[in-house]
Formats: sequence, structure tokens, C-alpha cells
Amino acid sequence: SSASPRRRKAGATGSTAERASGAKPKRRRVDQVQAPNVDHIAELEERALSDPKNANDIIELLELCDVSNREAADGETDEEGLKAIYALHAVFLAHRGFDMPPKAAKKHRTGLVGVGVDDDEDEVASASAPNAKTKYRHWIHEQYLDYVAVLLDVLSTNEPELYAVPCLKILMDLLANSAAVPVPKWKFPSSLLQRILTAIVAGEAEKPELFECFLGGYVQFDDVRRHTYKVLASICTQAAASSSPDDQRTLAYNVYNILQSFEGCSPPAEEGKPALFAAPSEGDLAPTHALGKAATYKRSYSQCWLAFLKLQLPSEIFKNVLLRMCEDIMPYMYDPKLLIDFLRDSYDLGGVVSILALEGVFTLMQEHNLDYPLFYGKLYALFEPSIFHVKYRSRFFRLADKFLRSTYIPGYLVAAFAKRLSRLALTAPPAGCMVAIRFVYNLLKRHPTCKVLIHREWDETTPAVRADPFDPNEADPAKCHAFESSLWETQALLHHYYPDVAKLPAVLSTPALRKGEMDMRRAAQRTYVSLYTAERSWVYLPPDEDEDKGDADVDDNLVIDKPRGLKERAAKAAAAATPLAFVRPDTLISGTSMFDQWELA
Repeated sequence: SSASPRRRKAGATGSTAERASGAKPKRRRVDQVQAPNVDHIAELEERALSDPKNANDIIELLELCDVSNREAADGETDEEGLKAIYALHAVFLAHRGFDMPPKAAKKHRTGLVGVGVDDDEDEVASASAPNAKTKYRHWIHEQYLDYVAVLLDVLSTNEPELYAVPCLKILMDLLANSAAVPVPKWKFPSSLLQRILTAIVAGEAEKPELFECFLGGYVQFDDVRRHTYKVLASICTQAAASSSPDDQRTLAYNVYNILQSFEGCSPPAEEGKPALFAAPSEGDLAPTHALGKAATYKRSYSQCWLAFLKLQLPSEIFKNVLLRMCEDIMPYMYDPKLLIDFLRDSYDLGGVVSILALEGVFTLMQEHNLDYPLFYGKLYALFEPSIFHVKYRSRFFRLADKFLRSTYIPGYLVAAFAKRLSRLALTAPPAGCMVAIRFVYNLLKRHPTCKVLIHREWDETTPAVRADPFDPNEADPAKCHAFESSLWETQALLHHYYPDVAKLPAVLSTPALRKGEMDMRRAAQRTYVSLYTAERSWVYLPPDEDEDKGDADVDDNLVIDKPRGLKERAAKAAAAATPLAFVRPDTLISGTSMFDQWELA
């Protein structure tokens, strides 16, 4: 914390009751403490543990571990402060019920253990002075709260960095010991866990060591993992309602670092036997039975993610969440259909986010019976010229092929997608043309009723020249009149400048459609650069040299890359007759210019 906690000393003399009601001496400043060292801190720890008369030593230890108000001294300062933190940890663990308010401590008869005060003396002191024991416990509780505040301040600011991981381990140990205190109605100390997680995920300071320590040492316990979901849900809900967008984005980074490290909801390996970190004492595990049920985790897991998705997410995290949605998040949700609002809003953002969001919507429709009639209309709107140039084009075509795989899709809808993609192929790069033709082929293969688009016969009343009834500007696939048109664009692609594109439309002939579907995955991964690199790597022999000598005159360092599905001789002959599509000239006009071969009129 920015300001040092206010601390009050206990009395230095007299019985327990007198110390609890003694006068408050004037507080000493940290710089007035005489050159503390490690041995002195060890002596203070031993004195505080041995006799309650030395309870004021707790205040001096608090002064030493509170480095926020302390000027940096020589190189031993960090060692002294850390030693003081460990000393106070041992002192407070010796007080049973140190984390309880005085009323709760009195109610549950939680006294002091290991500090020279037994239960009989406590009862005598309480009988002679009923308020003395309560006041002393109240004072101990105040010192404990100050100590926790110092530790949380180190976690929040990550300064000094050397203290961060030890402070986290001490806080989690205090949490486990707090749960072990016998009480009539036990419950997990989630309030302390919430303060710990709030300190970890709050602020802009980078804390990789803290995340590694928490995720590597504590989330494997079922109780910690389940209550972490609940605590993070509460933190995100409060931040979404009151924090600024910038603060929400910072919080989202840190919370996502925790959530992405969890493997799903991770229910217990054995039903009804959870692994506990903060277990109740005396073998009373009845309150923890709910932790052994997978449904308990699914509810907490769902609440956490739904609260997290309400934050202002950075673009990078937004895309990562959508990429993980179907495989890592949705299968563990209690009711995945609650994600429809997030996915619908994600689609409205446009661009690649819309592509990633549609996969989640389709999964809800296919596996969770979600009724979403606007799905195919939104998918149709994504088929634009820019789709051949975006980063996730391979994923988009793979998903679109998956969305249109069902044979129950109406014919007019399939015709609309085939026609729109054929029209886009006219202006697409070579790699885009190759994937578009394959896509159209697969659509016609699955839906034979759309084969009429390949070659449409006109009756005698039809004019020789007729305008294409297809409306490329219509957003509704049911109103674009694609089924009344034809795929004349594929015929135009027969004259494409790239040979591999020019030969592909031939597969749309009726006999060829009897074969299986074409592979979309490899074609969708090709780019202009990959095609150019593949063409440049080919080495051909002239047909006349190959006729007599075969491969005898070929340099051993040259490699002939034969295209799949063609014989080597046919490939060489085609190469001799047709120049490569991509040839980088050395100069603007070579010595034997192509213009020399022109016949000028």
C-alpha cells in the first residue's frame, strides 16, 4: 500500500489482560531503528514466539518488512526485509485464529497456541477481565491485517521483485492454515484468495514469475482451481462495470494468462475425491464433496469465461479466444448457447474476426441445436475479393467447405455460393482461382441439382445475347437469382495466363464430376509467392536431347521435379512449347527483344 498501516503496540508489562488494555506508546520511525541485521531479526522472532510479553516485537518486524516506507540501504536491505517477512510468517502461524475477527475468535474459542499461554490461564483472565482477551486478540488481528497488506502490496507492484514469489507462497500458506482452523460451519477462505488474485492481475507491471509460481504450484488442487474461477469471475464483473477501457484491457491480459493455462474445466481425476490444498481439520470433508463433481467445475468455468468476455478485450486476445473457442472453451461450458451474444457481436466487427466467430456459431448450431437462420446469409456476405488476401484465408475456406458440406442445404443456396465464388475468381490471384474452382467443384459434387449451372440450354425464344440474371450486389443469397444463371466465369478461366489455372475448369465437365471430391486443404495454403517459387525450381530438358540420350547429359546437380499426375515426357514437351508463367527478366528490354519478332504493318 502507498501509506504504511497504522499500528498500535501492546503493553510491555503486566498480565495478559493488562497488556491488552495498556497505553499506546509513541510509534518509532523506521529510520530510528538501530541498524537491523539478520541476527537481530532472528532474535525478535524468537522473543515473539517464546513469550507474549514480547508481542511488541511484532511491530518492529512489521517496520522492517514494510519496504515501501524504507530508504534503500546497502546490499543487505533485501535480505533483511525478506528475513523479517519470514519471521512474521512463523509468528502468526503460532497464533491459531489469527485471521478471524475478534467476535469470531471468541465465538469459536480460538486462543493462542505455542506462546506461553494455556487454556486455563485464558479462562482465568477472561473471568477477571472479560474484555482483555478480546482486546488482545483484536490487536493481534490488526497486526495480521497489516502484515497481509504489506505482502499484497508487493504482489501488486512486483517491487521489490525479489520479494514477489516468497510473498505469494507465504500468502497461500496462510490461506491453507486459515482453512485448517476448526469451526462449526467450514467454508473455503475465498476472501483471501480474491485479494491475492486481485493483486496479481491488477496493474500494468509484468509478473511472469508470479504467474508461473501460482499456475505451477497451486492450480493443480481442485479447490484452488474451482475457487479461482469464481474469484476471477467476480473481479471481471466488477471491472466491466466500473473500470475504464484501458484498465479493462490491462486486466484482460493478466486474467487471460491464467485462463489459457487451465486445461479445460479439469474436473477431479476420480469422482468424489478432489485434491485439496486448503482442507478443513479433523477429517471433516463434508463441505468439500461438491468439489468432486464435474458439474460444479462447469458452472464455475462458465461463469468465469462469460464474465471475462464482457471486458474490453485487446485485439490479440480477442482473436486468440475465438481461435480456441470450439476446441478449448466451448466443450467445458455448462450451457454453451450462452456464448451466442458474444459470437454475434464478434461477427458484426467484420474482417477476420467475423470468419473466426462463424465457426463458434456453426458449432452451436450443429452440436447444441441452436436455431440461427441468419447464419448462411452472414457467411455469404464474407465472400468478397479481399478474402483471397487475408491472413486466415486457409482457415476460412476450410470452414466454409465444412459449413456447406451438408446435403440438406437448399439448392438455391448452394448455387448462390458457387456463382459468387466463380465471379470472384475472375479477379482473384492464381492461387485464389485454384481454390475457387475446387470449391465450386465440391459444391456441385455434393448437390447434383446444381449441375445445371455448368451448361444451361436456352429455348428458341431466348435471345442470342442475354444478360446474366445474377445480381452480385444482392446481400441475400435467396434473392440473387444465382440458380437462373450459369457458371460462364469458369469457361473464361480456360484462357487464364497461368497454365495450372487454365486446365482446372475442365474438371467441371459432367463426366469428371463422377470422381471424388477435390482436396481443399493444400490449395488453400498456396500463395503467389509459393507458386512463383515452385515454378522457378523446375528444370526441364529439351525434347530432342531427351529423345536419344535420356537423362545422360543432365548435370547431377540439377533436379527434375515432375508434376504429379503427368508423365515426365509430357511435362518436358509442354515445357518446351509453353514458357513458364513467371520469369524474372534481367533487364527491362533484353538483347533479343520480343519486339524484334513483330511484323510491323
